[in-house]
Amino acid sequence: MHIKHMLAETERTSRPSFSFEYFPPKTAQGVQNLYDRMGRMYHLGPQFIDITWGAGGCSAELTCEMVTQAQSVHGLETCMHLTCTGMPVKLIDDALKRAYKAGCTNILALRGDPPRDAEKWVAAEGGFYYARDLVSYIREKYGNHFDIGVAGYPEGCDDNKDEESLLDHLKDKIDRGASFIVTQMFYDVDNFLRWVGRVRERGIDVPIIPGIMPIATYASFIRRVNHMGVRVPPQWLAALEPVKNDDGAVRDIGKSLVTDMCRKIISSGIKHLHFYTMNLAQSTKMVLEALDWLPCADRPLAQPLPWKQSKALGRRDEDVRPIFWRNRNRSYVLRTQDWDEFPNGRWGDSRSPAFGELDAYGIGLTGTNEANRKKWGEPSSLRDISNLFVKYINQKVDTLPWSESPLTAESDSIKENLVALNHAGFLTINSQPAVDGIKSSHPVHGWGPPNGYVYQKAYLELFVPPSLFDQIASRMNNNPDITYYAVSRKGELKTNAPADGPNAVTWGVFPGKEIVQPTIVESISFLAWKDEAFRLGMDWAQCHDAGSASRLLIEDIMTNWYLVNIGERDLHRYYMPPGWAGR
Repeated sequence: MHIKHMLAETERTSRPSFSFEYFPPKTAQGVQNLYDRMGRMYHLGPQFIDITWGAGGCSAELTCEMVTQAQSVHGLETCMHLTCTGMPVKLIDDALKRAYKAGCTNILALRGDPPRDAEKWVAAEGGFYYARDLVSYIREKYGNHFDIGVAGYPEGCDDNKDEESLLDHLKDKIDRGASFIVTQMFYDVDNFLRWVGRVRERGIDVPIIPGIMPIATYASFIRRVNHMGVRVPPQWLAALEPVKNDDGAVRDIGKSLVTDMCRKIISSGIKHLHFYTMNLAQSTKMVLEALDWLPCADRPLAQPLPWKQSKALGRRDEDVRPIFWRNRNRSYVLRTQDWDEFPNGRWGDSRSPAFGELDAYGIGLTGTNEANRKKWGEPSSLRDISNLFVKYINQKVDTLPWSESPLTAESDSIKENLVALNHAGFLTINSQPAVDGIKSSHPVHGWGPPNGYVYQKAYLELFVPPSLFDQIASRMNNNPDITYYAVSRKGELKTNAPADGPNAVTWGVFPGKEIVQPTIVESISFLAWKDEAFRLGMDWAQCHDAGSASRLLIEDIMTNWYLVNIGERDLHRYYMPPGWAGR
């Protein structure tokens, strides 16, 4: 979706919105940690994010990869920075092609800073000298596919402090096809509003997005102020200087100062703010909390479907997924990234050869062995493992090998049952409570368009010890209201499912639309998930030394236990009268 359209919707509703900027980290572990943080910050509700381009193109490859990950895995509309620095046309073409393939539809076109080892900016051989030339080139090559943004400088840029010439350049960039402006960071809001007036006087009427830099520590604040050459109101320094050695006090005072600045900007009529996060969450979140902009019961995070929709090329219409990857979104996207069925948004019969190979990046357990031992301990008994799972259910542990993120509020109604199951010697890895016709706007269970109703069957997935499996299977076989699939690591499948086809476990009914069934259970995808589920357990075992009690224990569970999923079969209380969707 184009940023100009997001901003137009913000204007129409008069409800303020915001976006985040991230930069490519320098280490592989830093990249993985940032992906995890981006996934968590998704739930703060940004309209879009952008990814910066390193000086001299030094992080170009990583920028492109991060854009792909953000779009396809995290479902975040992403704006890719693209600079002229060190970029001949061939490299620019490569970057644009990768952005296009990733499903990215927004570019921030910049001249860029000179490389760190260069005294002044010099155009690459065969490249562009000005951002305006890059704007023209993108428009010529891609028409209206990309929404193009450009930089605005309320206080001048490094090598040009002349406001008149900078406004001339800005008008030229807009005339060549740019459709929104993102400003450099600033703290002098009065000067910013004066500058906005000057921009409008030049006949520039595209949206202006102010760049907001939260304050984390005094040292980082001063360093960025000096580096960017921005003015700081004297009262800000007077408030921060006395507490400069107290990071907590600096964050609190900085939050208040930045929040007041944001309120003044919003009251001027600008409704969207762009936060320079510096790849950190806390300071930005504090400002958003103070502004009362975070999702809440009265303002739930809009979710078209109960899982994150991929924004990758060809996947935007995808509307059905197996429930098994509910807690492993990255893995599911990577294993299905080469599918060509998603333009129809249907599961289809082409599913059997899919899911990719298990050696694809992101499928196995992430993190170092040491980090995982520190996170999950070194269990020596089944009781130790059960207690770990209970800690996860009680949100004292953020992840498990089968769950990339903390348990959500959806599970609150069945939390006691999950705890009891794990104390009884079962290991639960996926679940959802029954939901019978809750409004689609519900803050916990809601998803989809407004004025609809959502439904879901109770579902449970767990590892079952072989000593109890026959007894459990007998009970399930004798219960007409339960459907189950069970499989060993060797692939022996047992089920009482009446057919091999997909069985919906979540659906929604919305005015003027067909019934949407976004989550299913079926045998073929369950067998593909089986391989991954047991692989994750074996990866966890191998975090421990060979021959250790922890390794032998986890390997025994993965070798001998059954992976079982259980769902409701009875639909009578979910029945909806024919034609409801058209009312």
